[in-house]
Amino acid sequence: MKIHILGLTLATLVASSAFAQDNNTTSQMKRPQDSSQKGIFVGAEYINITDMNIEITAKSKNGFGSNSDKSSGGGHLGMAGVRLGYSQTPTVGAGFNAGLTVLTGINKSEYGDDNVTAYLPQGNFTFGFNKMLMAYIGPNIAILRSSSSFNDIYKPDIGGQIGLGLRLSKNLSLAAGSTLIRQKIEIDDSDVSATGELQLSGFTSNLTYTF
Repeated sequence: MKIHILGLTLATLVASSAFAQDNNTTSQMKRPQDSSQKGIFVGAEYINITDMNIEITAKSKNGFGSNSDKSSGGGHLGMAGVRLGYSQTPTVGAGFNAGLTVLTGINKSEYGDDNVTAYLPQGNFTFGFNKMLMAYIGPNIAILRSSSSFNDIYKPDIGGQIGLGLRLSKNLSLAAGSTLIRQKIEIDDSDVSATGELQLSGFTSNLTYTF
């Protein structure tokens, strides 16, 4: 009788252990692998500016009235550079990143000035969908500098960016999306004063490593 009870007890323990192991394995399978990115990041970025919209209102100081003008067009201005910042994006859920991207023109374009440097501070709300896919959206404020005289004409304004990111590993990610750069136009000389807005938009991509 004792042997029978002992055998029954051992069988119960083995079955309980196997059930617990199965539950543990299932739990591990359901739990997403940790691909959260938290820390300082560095990377390379490329922007292809393909659209330009400009609106300006000029007023004569000599009594000849005022005039408004709008124009838009396509082109191709490639800008490449580096980015540095801080990221805190979980595997699944909401997060953020913020940083500075410095870009310089790498080709001549229809926009008339290929020697442009852009300083692009930006912040993004991020969201991790799973261990591989994430999204971002947020504002930027571009400071444009050139060897031409437009440094005194264009003033920083608020733009933005939106896109998707692919986490190649826990530290390395690739992102692609759309970027909008906005500038206020302010002209004041002896004959005319003018105000307006410049909008540049295009495709952007970056490769980032988070420490």
